[in-house]
Amino acid sequence: MVLTRDIGLLKRSILKYGYWLRDTHPSKQFIEVARRYRLNSYLKPFTRCTLCNGVLHKVEKAAIENGLPPVVRSYFDEFWQCQQCHQIYWKGSHYQSIKTKLDLLIKSIS
Repeated sequence: MVLTRDIGLLKRSILKYGYWLRDTHPSKQFIEVARRYRLNSYLKPFTRCTLCNGVLHKVEKAAIENGLPPVVRSYFDEFWQCQQCHQIYWKGSHYQSIKTKLDLLIKSIS
């Protein structure tokens, strides 16, 4: 499946499935695609790794403590780790602003 703003790309015979995004703004494109393909029930924010798309699992702090920056070790106690690439995640300063934006986007799909 190819999502694109390039109509010429969609005309290529090698492509079996494609969709031309009408909007140019990323947030509106998200809504457009989610509505078009009825993705509401599939949206599960903060469950996949942003690097490799692996599944995140909750992990005990003691198990990953040595890999954490000192400041993170001091201020956070809840962690998730990608089972594929082992990237570590926590609810840092960016978490709430991302969650707020995602909540608004998901709400506007319905």
